[in-house]
Parts: sequence; C-alpha cells; structure tokens
Amino acid sequence: MRKTHIFAGAALAALLLGGGAFMMLSAKPTLYTGWDLPPSTDVNWSDDEIRMTLNLSAAIKDGDAATALSQLANFRNAAARIVGEDAQKYGDPRALRVALQYAASAAALQPEDPAHWTTLGQLYQLTSSYDPIEATEAPVMFARALERDPDFAPALLSAGQWYFERMQYDRALPYLEKLAQIDPRQLSDSTFLSALTINYILVGRADIGAEILSALPNQGEKHQQAIVLLKRESSSHSASLMTGQGDEYIDLMLEMHGDAPKK
Repeated sequence: MRKTHIFAGAALAALLLGGGAFMMLSAKPTLYTGWDLPPSTDVNWSDDEIRMTLNLSAAIKDGDAATALSQLANFRNAAARIVGEDAQKYGDPRALRVALQYAASAAALQPEDPAHWTTLGQLYQLTSSYDPIEATEAPVMFARALERDPDFAPALLSAGQWYFERMQYDRALPYLEKLAQIDPRQLSDSTFLSALTINYILVGRADIGAEILSALPNQGEKHQQAIVLLKRESSSHSASLMTGQGDEYIDLMLEMHGDAPKK
C-alpha cells in the first residue's frame, strides 16, 4: 500500500475543514455555566433559552407558533455548535453529550430544516474518539439532511469528509463532486479544490482532476506543476498509483495549502 492510501484520509480532513472549522460561529448566545453536569442530566438552560421558551408558549396561544419554534430551534442549533466546538477543543465528552442534546432538540423542533440534521451529524462525527459505534449515526444524519434538501452544501461536504476519512473514496466523491457542480465558487477555495482533485486520484480518475485545474485561471508555477502531475498520473491508467505521480501531487497540495487551510 502506497503512502497516499495511508495518510490521505487525515490529509483531506485537514484540507476540507481546517481542523474543525465547521464549528466556528460569529456570535455566541449565553449558555449554561459550569461543566459539572453528568451526561445523563438535563441541560441547565440559559436565560436566552428560558426567554425563548416563554415566547413559544405565548406564540402558541396567539396562533403563531411557527416563528417561535424556528427561533427556538435555531438557538439550540447554535448552542449545539458552540458547545461542540468547546468539546472538540478541550476533548470533553461531557460537553459533547450536552451539544448532542441541543442538536437533537433542534432537529425535533424543526425536522424539515437540513441545517439541524447536519449539525447533529457533525457532532456524531466528533464521537469517533469516544464511541465509534455511536459515530456511525453521522452519515445517517447527513442523509436525513439531504432528503430535505439534496443541494444542502454543509451536508454534502460533511458526508464527503465522513467517507473519505474511512477510505471509502468511491462513496465520498459523489458528494464533493455534486458540491462543486451546484456551487462552482467552491473551486476557488484552494483547500476544497485540493480535496476534490486528491479524491479523483484515489478513484483512478486523475484525468478529470487535470481538466478541472486546467480550466481554472493560472495561479503560477505550482499550479502548472500540479496539472502536469495529474496528467502523468492519468496517463498511467492505474488506480493503484503505481507511477507515484499521485503521491507527488498530494505532497504538492499539502505544501501549498495543507499548513494554512481556510477558515
């Protein structure tokens, strides 16, 4: 087995998400205080949560529950992502359990919103270090998100990452490919472009990666070098990367983008 197959999953994960960048949010609502809650207890709701719950009760009486439900679900989704970010940062499984509670609540309140299922799936991804079996719920959640909106970009990206990390390259590629098709602007993101073209190499379709790079504006010497490597790999007609051009290409992409992924 060549080194490409050994480390490419971790490399793509870093390229795609920049070490957990999908959890970043610009604004943080007030959350519960303290980390002394065991996973089995209820979340200690914040003032914002209590206020939104009261607003929901009033809205139901006024016959306008939809807006209040949406606000409450969005708040819990945001809370889930913020607590999940802390869980990832500090390696705290208790915080992750609280984040999962928030996300599950958001999905239950507003099940037709793909964003809530995607957040839930992303949090299940984080459980891999603690409970690999529970982590298998992640692709199920991404599938539910895509049932609601087949073009929902965060779910496509997360599903692609999930399968690539597990070296299921044939299953990862359709998600990344579709994301590039529905939003060509993704190709201007060097980290996503690297991830997509690396995936093409690993399924023996380096020629398509070369076509994509060739169609983009020339970005200098390394851009041209990358095209040459992909074309050489394509000419080998081998999905096993016997020529080593694929390995050189991945090394080049990591050199260009791997150390400084976009946030």
